Amino acid sequence: WGKYSVEDVLIWNKNHLHLHLYETYIASYLQRNKKKIKDLRLLDGGCGIGRLIIYYKRKGYKICGVDSVLSAVEKAKQYDPQIEVSHGDIRTLSFPNESFDVYFSVGVIEHDTHGPTAILKEANRVLKRKGLLLINIPVMNNFYKIFWPVIRLYHIPFIENTIRKIFGKKPILKKEFDHYLYDKHEFRIAIERNGFRIVELRPTMHIPGVAKACPLF
Repeated sequence: WGKYSVEDVLIWNKNHLHLHLYETYIASYLQRNKKKIKDLRLLDGGCGIGRLIIYYKRKGYKICGVDSVLSAVEKAKQYDPQIEVSHGDIRTLSFPNESFDVYFSVGVIEHDTHGPTAILKEANRVLKRKGLLLINIPVMNNFYKIFWPVIRLYHIPFIENTIRKIFGKKPILKKEFDHYLYDKHEFRIAIERNGFRIVELRPTMHIPGVAKACPLF
């Protein structure tokens, strides 16, 4: 999060497809459970520098966030000291059972080298019995499946750095784990195995996925 300001990520909220989807799901949850905005308690697990927290706080929701990156939490608090953001591990949250109506997990689970189980179990624990879990992850879609041999070839350090040099970019000195690509079936099993019932699985943002596959795009 070092290269972004809070103002940068708040700009992402404008006409953001995921936010439109969240609004739809949350509106349905409110209607189904006969609740008002002020009655809901929301959690952003892996909140970064507070993009969703600030957005929903401004709309009148009670929302808090947890992130494992201390500098991100500090940056969010510097922007708005009144927001509820804490430094912690979303695999071992400090909240009591059934504390939240809605849990956001936006681009988080795929980065855990241990897999999704611990995060999903803990999300299940802190969500109310009929609570709503909203997850966004990159997936092994048809684009990846078709071009996977080329994508893997690109990520060989020598080849990637040669291409980066051609485009005038700095070489990557060390390759580290960034994220795992789940396929749809694999992630469905992980969700259901950890106590959730799937309401909907849908593709959302295709172009960022292409850019993620090959950063030179």
